[in-house]
Amino acid sequence: MIHNFRQPLSWILIPLIVVAISTPLLFAQSGKGKQGGFDPSKLKDTIYEGRVVGVAPGLPGKIMCLNADNQRAIVYVDPRQTMVNVRGVAETSALKSQMFIRFTGTVDETGALTEPIKNMEIYTPSPSDPQNDLTAGTEQIIEGKLLRYADDELQLLANGRGIKKVTGTLDPTVEITVHFTDYKMAQKESNITVRGKEYQQIHILAQDVEIELIQPLSGRR
Repeated sequence: MIHNFRQPLSWILIPLIVVAISTPLLFAQSGKGKQGGFDPSKLKDTIYEGRVVGVAPGLPGKIMCLNADNQRAIVYVDPRQTMVNVRGVAETSALKSQMFIRFTGTVDETGALTEPIKNMEIYTPSPSDPQNDLTAGTEQIIEGKLLRYADDELQLLANGRGIKKVTGTLDPTVEITVHFTDYKMAQKESNITVRGKEYQQIHILAQDVEIELIQPLSGRR
């Protein structure tokens, strides 16, 4: 149960100061049994659903949230222990060099796509990502780092061996989804579901965080 406090300003500021030192220690001890008088297994399991009202980068990172009943929570995210998924859609204006993208397609011997891209995902790379051997004439998943995008034309440095440089165009009706594992990509008012351990009433040490972007990712300001 997440309690509802009424201090409009202090609910974020004071708790952050109180647990600024203790929270990294709690994460470090999580799953390792009782240490230093703290037993993480004694914390109550909780599931919190709400919306994002703010993000504070750090170790651990913090996501401030409110739910439909205005129950408040500060969610602590440790990239070493918290599984984060941020999902949504994007406009083509969001495509920037150094992003990682994936799509299904076929290339010829020069690395040129034989058809425009109709579906694409922007994603966060991981060391565990498969390293596909890109070959000509075979439809397969193509993924890698975006080197250049302009006027619906792109150039990609493909993962794995085989053909490395891929060029192609986007279909005018291309659909772009996003899947990040970085909580800092959350937008204000994004929907959030957290599974974790409740600590000091409004604090949650997150184990799993699911965030749904409320607006399409865009490169416009």
